[in-house]
Amino acid sequence: MTRLAVLSDIHGNLPALEAVIADMEGEHFDRVVVAGDLINIGPWSREVLETVFGRGWVVIRGNHEHYLLDRVALHPPQALKDWAFLDFLAEQLGEAWQARLAVMPDELSLRFADAPPLRVVHAAPGNPFRTVTPVTAEDDALAMLASVDECSVVAGHYHMAFERRLAQWHFINPGPVGAPHDGLQDACYAVLEGDAAGWRVEHRRLPVDNSRLLEEMQRLGYVERFGLRGQLIIKQFRLARPLFVSFRRWVRQQHSGQEWSYSLLDEFLRGGHLWHALAPEYQFNQHLLDPAPIDREQPDR
Repeated sequence: MTRLAVLSDIHGNLPALEAVIADMEGEHFDRVVVAGDLINIGPWSREVLETVFGRGWVVIRGNHEHYLLDRVALHPPQALKDWAFLDFLAEQLGEAWQARLAVMPDELSLRFADAPPLRVVHAAPGNPFRTVTPVTAEDDALAMLASVDECSVVAGHYHMAFERRLAQWHFINPGPVGAPHDGLQDACYAVLEGDAAGWRVEHRRLPVDNSRLLEEMQRLGYVERFGLRGQLIIKQFRLARPLFVSFRRWVRQQHSGQEWSYSLLDEFLRGGHLWHALAPEYQFNQHLLDPAPIDREQPDR
């Protein structure tokens, strides 16, 4: 029997990664596999890379590695306005780590003597930005998997743990280590055990105290460096929701053409608009939703 630990979406959250490592302590795994998005958003991207590569884990790139590597080559500056901290991330990592990320694979086909082949992607084959979710229409999901020969597929990107059977495919998302989007402050990963009968999945969730993470973002001056976008990222970790993209969606729908501002963010949160701005695939655990406003008044800028 082959036994794997599968992680994804660490997003520079070192305490969450450390919680997963502690949970794995004393267990035997043939391999530890990381399905992309090790970096960005959280404050410890370099430390996460040092930890993961120092342990010799199997790693692929995710869309956030692409954001960093392609920030100049493929995107005009205006297109990256929402990710203004990528230059800061590049400074943190330095040229040596960026060179290492540049030669990482985008997906892998894992093959073991005693278990079925396993395709590992970040989101979907050939596309690190769009993936299967529990509510993806079956025809759309099958189209995303049509080029995959392996019957078992591991992907991250969605930031929620689940399994789904689609025709001949067994689709497995281990959930996010460092950036949950379901309102629960947990680090997630999965244990896969494979033999001739297929892959069995155990999803694990570990409660994580975010105080160290929030203190580090404050020490690094997320709000002072990045303004409203820094405040959004801090609040996103506190709520464990995809606040950034939800706020952007709400502004486009309700205040088209307006620049982002603290007054708009305060209206968004005080008015209880977050739940309705969440994409349907993220509308879980409504009872946990905290509609509290931003933590302190900030001037619009």
